[in-house]
Amino acid sequence: MRRAGGHLLIVATLAFVASLLAYAMIPRSPPRGSASLDPLSGGPLPGVDIVGLFLRPPNLAMGSLMALAIAALLYHAAYRLQETQRLRTAEAALRDRLGRRLRAGASGPPPPRQILEMHRRDDSLAEHAPAIIGLVAGAVWPWLFPKSPLAAFLVAAVSLAGFLAAALRGTRQGKLRQQSNPLGFVAGWATMVTFALFIALLQRKLGAPLTLAATVGLALAALAALSVQLRMGRTIGFSLAVLWGLVALAASTVTVNAALATLAVLAIAVIVFGLVQAAT
Repeated sequence: MRRAGGHLLIVATLAFVASLLAYAMIPRSPPRGSASLDPLSGGPLPGVDIVGLFLRPPNLAMGSLMALAIAALLYHAAYRLQETQRLRTAEAALRDRLGRRLRAGASGPPPPRQILEMHRRDDSLAEHAPAIIGLVAGAVWPWLFPKSPLAAFLVAAVSLAGFLAAALRGTRQGKLRQQSNPLGFVAGWATMVTFALFIALLQRKLGAPLTLAATVGLALAALAALSVQLRMGRTIGFSLAVLWGLVALAASTVTVNAALATLAVLAIAVIVFGLVQAAT
């Protein structure tokens, strides 16, 4: 059971990617929710399926964001699999007679047994639990969204919490922890998708116009992203994903809903401020 965490992480990653790709292949349906009014003409603006923009990318900007999030997940899983193989090799070497005879000295590098003990928890279930929870919940909630948006949002919030916890705690390297840009990127993508779902929920359940719902949702997303980035320091994977998502959102909606595109640009300014603060 020592390496159960690594194996479950691989399985959860593959399930998440398969679910995401399967959902992306479903034909897009007309957006639901209250229509926004054009502030100039007073007429209704075309509807925007803001969740569909992220989960069923209609253009290169959104598609590349999803592709990079998947690539970051696969890279992280492959890296942890490599670490599992290294741990297995170290255990095999420890069984060697020479390895068993080594003892810790007063100086010099630690012996194989001590190194192995330092890294034994690197691949435990407790170590990977936040990411696994995020992956499993993330694989489920898109399928709940069409019929039960509130349940989908709650499960998506659990997924986001798992990804954020994994990104903030970083990956274990023996007695040290190192923050991971791939995990940060995935957490940033999950942040954008979850707040897009929140905006859609405001439209469906409260009947809020898209512009009002987007104002609330993007303001909260920008503040949350700013808080997370300040905690992550100079690891910029998280903010890179959020910025990419906001730029893609602005580009995807500028000809359909200029107000939504403007809100995305304002949120970009907040995230850039956070990056500058983190860098200095």
